[in-house]
Amino acid sequence: MKIYRIWGICLLIGLLLTGCGKEELPEGAAQSTAYSIYYLNADATKLEKRAYEPKEETKNVMIQEMLLLLDEQEPEGSNLTLLPKGVEIMTYEIQDKTITIDFSADYNKMSADREVLVRAGIVRMFLQVPGIVYVKFTVGGQEILDGRGNAVGIMSNDTFAEQSGGDINSYQYTTLTLYFTNEAGDMLVQEKRSVYYSRNISLEQVVLEQLLKGPRLEGSYATLPADVNILGITSTDGNCYVNLDQNFVDNALPVQAKIPVYSIVNSLVDACKVEQVKISVNGESNVIFRESMNLDKFYKKTKRLVETPEAEDEELLQATPANQPEE
Repeated sequence: MKIYRIWGICLLIGLLLTGCGKEELPEGAAQSTAYSIYYLNADATKLEKRAYEPKEETKNVMIQEMLLLLDEQEPEGSNLTLLPKGVEIMTYEIQDKTITIDFSADYNKMSADREVLVRAGIVRMFLQVPGIVYVKFTVGGQEILDGRGNAVGIMSNDTFAEQSGGDINSYQYTTLTLYFTNEAGDMLVQEKRSVYYSRNISLEQVVLEQLLKGPRLEGSYATLPADVNILGITSTDGNCYVNLDQNFVDNALPVQAKIPVYSIVNSLVDACKVEQVKISVNGESNVIFRESMNLDKFYKKTKRLVETPEAEDEELLQATPANQPEE
């Protein structure tokens, strides 16, 4: 018998004996927000959701209920269950803010398209649990791999990028090279980040959204204020046009003026099929950013501002003439 089943059945029986209801909220307390569980549509091409009300809004109760719901989920109307026949949840483990869910070997038999949707649905479900910030999947104790053979690792709200208010269907997968800054704020630092994102939004939008979320690696620092709003972004003929709001100028971080500009430019050029980037503020490109960066021009990717290991630094300095102008 599966480990979590024993505990879960006892828990649910206990809830039944105590009335299976929530405690009444104190007068004036906020009502709980709605929770969701997920299904696949009849074609297994997108996710559908329906409301779910836990017996208690606590970590242990919600996790047990969700595990049982997933493992014993029945089709609803024309919708399919998230887990196909033969795929079972074997065990789970909680460490700090991460829940690791181990599946039976049949998990690896799912098609790549279905697996992404299944994973997105399950991750979204468990991120609703109080105290759970990360979700990790294993199969027979081994980490699951993506289509490129790399370990997927822990997943969070950042893993599945999507438009606010939109559904979470039709994901694509990519690995971005994002450029943040060092502690001194005078050089760019690379960070590789893998994300699934909706086909409803452009890759350029995803890149900027990920930059605004800030770095994940120790020793890297943000280049853009988190309250910047993306007013528009379009690409054509190898050119990318980025329109940001006034916060890009007014709330600029204490880094060298070139760093935010080339953080955007390098990240977009590396990820998207563009050769150069032009940035405007509230639709106006006749702007001098930080009194030195003229935004009324296209910028190409630069390597000279990218921090490299010491051995590579020496080669770069020897090969680069002093006072060489930036692109």
